[in-house]
Amino acid sequence: MFKKLYRIALISLLTCLCLADDMILNYGQYEVQLNSYSISGSQYFDTYKDKHPTQLNGQTHDYKQSGYSLGFRYGASATTTYVVKANWKSRELASYSSDGFHSYYLGVQLRRSAGIYHAFQWNIGYRGNGSYDEKDDLPLGSRASSWEATGSYVLSLNPFHGYSLFDVGYRFRGGDLSDEITFKSLISFSLTERFELQFQYDMHESKEHARETFRVLRYPNESGRQQAALNMKLLLGKRLFLEGSFQKVLKGRNVFQTDGFQIGMTWLL
Repeated sequence: MFKKLYRIALISLLTCLCLADDMILNYGQYEVQLNSYSISGSQYFDTYKDKHPTQLNGQTHDYKQSGYSLGFRYGASATTTYVVKANWKSRELASYSSDGFHSYYLGVQLRRSAGIYHAFQWNIGYRGNGSYDEKDDLPLGSRASSWEATGSYVLSLNPFHGYSLFDVGYRFRGGDLSDEITFKSLISFSLTERFELQFQYDMHESKEHARETFRVLRYPNESGRQQAALNMKLLLGKRLFLEGSFQKVLKGRNVFQTDGFQIGMTWLL
């Protein structure tokens, strides 16, 4: 009897976790995700985390950024999921603008352990950059590629119909950019059978803090960022989700202080 209840609880947990953001899919399962976002702000944090207005020629301007991404995941086995993502971005500041293909990501997710109330997995991937010109007046980014490794731990919050997720990672950045340490925490509650509410906090910190001056018209070599988000997920059909998010940068180094929204759709096939 106990073993039967254990199996039922374990299957229920893993089914819930495969629907959680970036968690491993079931064997043979496909996921397609499309996201779009828009953020803006009129201030930035310098190398020492002090805030300043975004100014050009003595005038304050709003920095605007938008983009969209297309992602695909496949459950190759009960413990392995393959990931492919592509990102496009546009930037605008005063009369300067740029847009184009920004980056791509190729990765694998490996589940290492799972119990009734918890699961742990590794996320390992390569992030390459798009074909943009760093000499543009408002470049899309740096050409440096990176390798990323993240450990994810998920804990069930039953009987409260939710879960918590904690990520700790390291990003090996190429070129002149310093490596980064990353952290993410998320708490999710299912308020109804179809509606899920999430509270999220993201942080990345440069391993070696850059001491160069923040250049408004150049792509910021971000040395750190702390961001909070309120996420919502609505089940529209048996395997179709509508997702929305409000995000705000709280603190950082060499980064614009922005806020904005993201909206997306996820299909499980």
